[in-house]
Amino acid sequence: MIKLAQNLLILTHEAATQKFAFVGSNGSGKSYAATKLGEEMLKTGVQIIVIDPVGIWHGLRRTADGTPSAFNVLVFGGLHGDLPLTSSMAKAIAHSMLVAIV
Repeated sequence: MIKLAQNLLILTHEAATQKFAFVGSNGSGKSYAATKLGEEMLKTGVQIIVIDPVGIWHGLRRTADGTPSAFNVLVFGGLHGDLPLTSSMAKAIAHSMLVAIV
């Protein structure tokens, strides 16, 4: 079970096979809710892939106090990226995602 809030539980195996989108106005908590779901899924061993145009998901690498987390998160592009996100990298990125999933 993934606990997102006091009365909001999601079955792990159901969450692992779904696609999620968070929609709302600026400051409504979309990013917080999405990263919370991602963190909870990672805690239960579910693999996730995130498209992050804002550049905040690298935060899963650290705990609240700044120490390294247990999550092995690979980031493509952005200021905190492990690899650049360019059109010339598309094949390598797709391959690394397939290797991670299999």
